[in-house]
Order: sequence, then structure tokens, then C-alpha cells
Amino acid sequence: LGNNNWGQDIGDAVISGVVPAGATVAFPDNYKGTASDAFFYAGIDSGTSDGDVYKITFVPPPGASAASDLNIGINGGLAGVDIAGLSSNGNTILSGCAGTADVYLSNDGGASWTKCTKPPTGQTGTCIIIAPDFATQHKAYAVTKGAESSFSYSGDGGVTWNQLSLIDTKITTIVDLAIPSISDIFMLTFNSEGLKHSLWRTQDSGTTWERILCSGLPGIGNLGLVKTIPQYSASSRTILLAGQKSGSPTIWKSTDNGQSFTSSVAPCDINAWAVADANTWFLGGYDGSKGLVYYTSNGGTSYTITADVGNPSLNSIVLSPNYAQDKTVAAGNNTGQVYLSEDNGAHFRVLGQQLPLSAGSGRINLAFDSRFSENRNIYATTDARVTAASKERLFRFTIGQSIGWQSIYGGLPENATLEQVLVANDGTLYAVNTQAVTAADKKGGIIRSLNPGNSAPTFEVALRGLEDTVILAHLLSVNNRLWSVDNKNTRLMTFNDSLTPAITLFSPYDKTEGLDTSGITLQWIGVNGATEYEWQISDDTGYSGLPGGFTGNTESTSARPTGLLPGMKYHWHVRVSKPFLGRWSESSSFTTVLGGNNTAPQISLPAPGAQTSLNPVFQWGMIAGATRYDLLVAEDAEFEHIVIDRTGENALETNAWQSDINLENDTVYYWKVRGRSANSSSAWSAVSTFITDAAPAPIVESTAPPIVHETVTTETVVQTIVVQPTLLIPETTAPPAQQPVNVNINIPEWVMYGGLGLLGTILITLLVLMINMIIMIRNNRPW
Repeated sequence: LGNNNWGQDIGDAVISGVVPAGATVAFPDNYKGTASDAFFYAGIDSGTSDGDVYKITFVPPPGASAASDLNIGINGGLAGVDIAGLSSNGNTILSGCAGTADVYLSNDGGASWTKCTKPPTGQTGTCIIIAPDFATQHKAYAVTKGAESSFSYSGDGGVTWNQLSLIDTKITTIVDLAIPSISDIFMLTFNSEGLKHSLWRTQDSGTTWERILCSGLPGIGNLGLVKTIPQYSASSRTILLAGQKSGSPTIWKSTDNGQSFTSSVAPCDINAWAVADANTWFLGGYDGSKGLVYYTSNGGTSYTITADVGNPSLNSIVLSPNYAQDKTVAAGNNTGQVYLSEDNGAHFRVLGQQLPLSAGSGRINLAFDSRFSENRNIYATTDARVTAASKERLFRFTIGQSIGWQSIYGGLPENATLEQVLVANDGTLYAVNTQAVTAADKKGGIIRSLNPGNSAPTFEVALRGLEDTVILAHLLSVNNRLWSVDNKNTRLMTFNDSLTPAITLFSPYDKTEGLDTSGITLQWIGVNGATEYEWQISDDTGYSGLPGGFTGNTESTSARPTGLLPGMKYHWHVRVSKPFLGRWSESSSFTTVLGGNNTAPQISLPAPGAQTSLNPVFQWGMIAGATRYDLLVAEDAEFEHIVIDRTGENALETNAWQSDINLENDTVYYWKVRGRSANSSSAWSAVSTFITDAAPAPIVESTAPPIVHETVTTETVVQTIVVQPTLLIPETTAPPAQQPVNVNINIPEWVMYGGLGLLGTILITLLVLMINMIIMIRNNRPW
């Protein structure tokens, strides 16, 4: 403090009986300097396990400050613990051991202590620092010395520690993988120099990794297998490890995504296993004379020997996709035999014949079809080396149908070995060929089939992105993203098989009718990674015997077929053809226009704008190939308010029809018609209009008495005509068109001749008067 010497402002504290080899100091975050109640912490490393953590409480000189031994190891029966690192925050104290990598923690200012459940890796010199935001984030960091030492962190206040970087280890072999989701991967590795296993975790698809377990930690022995439960999710993150501890078969279980593990004794050395859920799994073992399957439903507390499965040891155990309902289990051994149980492992039977062996060895790997409940297919591979005389190494068995295993692929090159087979959720089958990659000869890589359940499935070899001499092993998939191990370079490899989903068709829309044969363009939605597409069009759904112009390959997402006929129904589909095959899209259909291009019925009756009765007659020209005609009549040109609908099943069989529906008076109507057949239709005719007759004018009767006229003809026939007076109401609408009427009238002869005579006398008199008038004018004589 200031320039004063030691012991002048604060009394020295004396720790009796300890010879320090090293020490560390930690000040509390509310350090009070020379106040009477000020304190700090001191960690002592004696080099002989006599050190500890002390709380030093200040006393002014000449008094001695108090040194209280906090006895951090007392719960473990330790009188002293040498300390290399010390850090505090609030009431939390973290102390790192000098002689081990252990960390002790106290959350009550040193009154009580616990030892971390999973310490940092390393051997000695554990130094500690608590992050400034420890109160909210609970993070602390540690560094250690020695084999497997590292820079570690804790996210739970110092209880468990994972390694982030500067890890003193090597990855000689990638032993096993568990990949429960696209982002979460667990990788088990082995360091052949240090003879230590490490379990690594990534939560961002491999961008960053941390080590969550090491066999160098106390209580952890050899690790051989890792699995996650099928129900793995953000709320259920159970991980299982199989191996040995102190020479005994052991299973470690974590329910917090690998932060902490608990162990239980296994009934056998585990050669194969299958996990149904966090408490249910099957183990495959060998008792020296026969293979055995063990079953537990209580998380390994107890096991039942379900059945023996032949003499050799087992290589694989798999559960059906619907295990929870059908309780079906399959097992494959090391000598080409497959066993099946359909009663949860209580009984197994041999399934089919023995599969090929090589030098007495043929380790079997199995996979159920993703639609096993429907097709009952199981797939098997044997790792017997392929020879020129024997190339069948991938097989299929259909329960309830097959007598023996059927080879479904015989195209493997010589010396190929199939190590593993799996079927993705969408039904794509993959198998890894452990042969060294030679791209030119299609050796090594991944075998791939989109239709393994077909009678003649199609297979490809996926080598894209793999260097020659790469040797793949292990195979896992999540949503068609594959993960495998490059044993040659000790690398984790991934391949996103984006081409397996079926393509989505865009245009023409399904069931479109009446398309022009010369202007049809097929369009679809492109797929990432696709470099070429194959398209087909056919008049049947079998797509067989396609002529030129009905199929092709293109790098674009559209194609134009040629040679289409009018009045036909066509089906079409598309798939990716490069760099790998994709699934065919669902078929879509369309029909071409009837009668040739741009053909539509010609309207005859009613003529455009004609006036009609309320039940008009419709007539139009015929269309070649049409068997029926669709007729629509509406109150608007957009045909939103339809009053006559003779389409579909109500279509007309002839090209003329009189309406059986009474239309409204004095109303303009719009109509159109088209031809159709069983497969197609013509274009619609032009829209035409007509107007219905106006309503007749109403007649009002008069109450006036009738007027009687008597007429006598020369034929002595007397007719009496009664004329009833009427009142005419003016019309408000245009009168309907009138038809000509012929009227016959009988006139008596004396009337007719008398009238003619009178007319002649009048004409003569007028002529005489005109002549006299002209003479008088000329002679200037008055009238």
C-alpha cells in the first residue's frame, strides 16, 4: 500500500506447518482495502498435498491478520489440497488443484466445498479465472499442464468442463459417429500415441467443436461406440457410450447433451447395439461359444437374455422404423447370416440363406426400408471382398414373399468391400465401399439408389468431391445429408444429397385443357446442385416407346416438345439427370386443342345482337373430333353470373339446342360454346350476345256498352259486328318485331261501282274548271 514496507499497514498472517512451493491470491470483487473487515483468499501449493485455500482477514499492525483454513477437500477425506489457481466472484470461489486437473468450488464464500463432477483434462497446474459476467452466464475458464491438457471452459459455474482449444491430443482414428440432427454431431476418436479416446461435440454442423469427454478422466476407460436416442431433440438430449471401465463392460449415459455422464455395468462386451429410447436398448454379445442378444427396458439396471443367434458373434443389430408398434428386430453376424425377431427379441429365426463369405468372413450390416410397414423390405450387405467370379454383395429380402436373399446390385469392382448400408427417410439407399477411391474406375465412394425396392433398381456411384486414394468408412445420414469418415486422412466428410427430392412441375398446370400444339412449353422449378434435367411426355402413364420430340435432356428448367397431335391427352414428368439422378416428379397432364390449332366453333344462332324468344334456339358449327359441346349463357361478359350451364356431364350431344330454361324478358345475354371429347376440348368460341323479347303490353277492359252495326250484303247475308271499346296503354319499351298478316275484306258491288262513277265525275269537273281558268287568264277576263 503506497510506499510502505510489508506489514506496516496490514498485519502479517502466519500459516503454521506449511512450506509453500507456490501460492496464488484472489481478491473478492468487493475488496475493501484496509478496512477492518477486509479479506482476500490465498491458495497454497506445498508440493506435498499439504496446501489449501485460506481466507485472510486483515488486522492492523502490530497485530497478526487471521488465516482461516477453508479445508476444501474435507468432503473427500483430504486434509490438504495443493492449489495452483484461485478465482472468486461474489460468494463463489473456484480453486484449481496443483497436482491434478480437479477443480473445487464453493458458492457460500468458502463455508462448504464440492469437487467438480467432470474436471478439465490434463494432469497438473490447474489455473482458474472467473468471467466478469459470471453472475448471469456462469462461465469460467481453466488451463492445465501435461498429456491431454487444454484450455477448458465451464458454463455451469465450474461443475463440468469442456475443452475448447490448445488440446494436447491427436486424432489418430475416428472410431464412431452419432448424428441426431443436421446441427448436432458426436464424434468418438482415438489417440494411438496417448492411448486415449475423446468424445467431441459440434452444435453448428461442424463449424466449431469442443471435447466433452476423454478417457483420461477418472472413471472413464476405453470407449468404443456412441449413440443418441431416436427421439433426440432440444428437450431430450440423451447420449449413450459403450466401452470398458477397469476391464469391465460399461455403458455411460448422459441426459444433458454430454455435459455429465453416469455409468452402469453392461452384461457383455458390446459388439453391436440398437437403441429404441433413453431406457430401452439391445446389446449384441458373445459368450465364447454363441452370439447373444441382451435387452433392457429400464436404462441398464437389469438385462434379459432374449435369445441366442447362432455360433458367431454379432456385427449389427437394427430396429424397424415402426419398432414401437411391430417390435421387429434384425441382427447380422460375422459369417454371412441374418436373424429376425418379430416379438421384441424373444425369439430369432434365420432369415434367408447365408450371404457370401471371403476367407470365412462376411460381416453383415442391415437396414430396414423406410416404408418397411408397407413393403416389408430389409437390405443387407456383406463385407466379403468382391472377386471376378462373385460380385453380389448387396441384397434385399421381402418378409412374407422372399424365399431367399435377392442380389440387387452386381456392379461392384473387384476388391470392393461394402462396410455399411443405410436407408434415408425418403427411401434412398446408401452403402459405403471401403475400397480406395479411383474416380476413373468408379472405385470406392458411396453406392446410391433412389428405388431400391423396385424389381430392377438403379444404382450410381457417388465420387464427386472425393480425392483419389481416399478410403471411406462409417456412414450416417440426416435428411439426405451424408456423413462418412476418410480413414486415409482421418477426416470427417459430408455430402449434401440435394437431388433426391422430386422436382416440382410448374406449367402447364395439371389437367389443363385445349392447349395449342405448337406453343406448349414445359416448365419446372430448378433444384440446387442440378446441372441437367431429363423430361418425358407420353400419351400414357407408362412413358414407354417415346418418339423423338417426346423426351430430352436440358440444362435449363424448360423444354418444348414437338410432334404433339390435336385432341390428345398427354402426361409429362421431369427428373434431375446430372450430376446424379433425381426422382421423377409426379406426373402432370394436359390436353391439346380439338380439331387442330386455334379451332373454335362458329356461332350461327342466335345471330349476334338478335332478338329472341325466352327459349331461344342455339346453333353453331361442328368441331372435328368433338363428341359433346359445352354451352354457357350468362348475364355478363365475364361469365360470373351464369344462367345456363351445359358443361361436363350436362354437355350437349349435338351442335343445336333449344333452351329448356325461361330467360328474362328484354335482357341482354352473353353466350359461348366449345367442342369436347373424352380427352380434350376445343377453344371457346367468340362471345356473342342476344336480347330477349320485351314483355307484351297489358290490356285494360272498358265498361262502356257495346256498339252494334248492321251491314247487309248483296248476297242478303246480314252480319252483326260487335265492337268492344278498349283503352290502349302506351308502351314504354320498343314493340316486338311484327309478322305480316293477310286480311280478306268483302265489299258490295253497287258500292264499288258507284264509288268509281263518282270519282270519274269529280275528275272531269276539275279538268273543265282548270281549262276555263287558263283561258280567262290569257284573255284578262275576270272569273
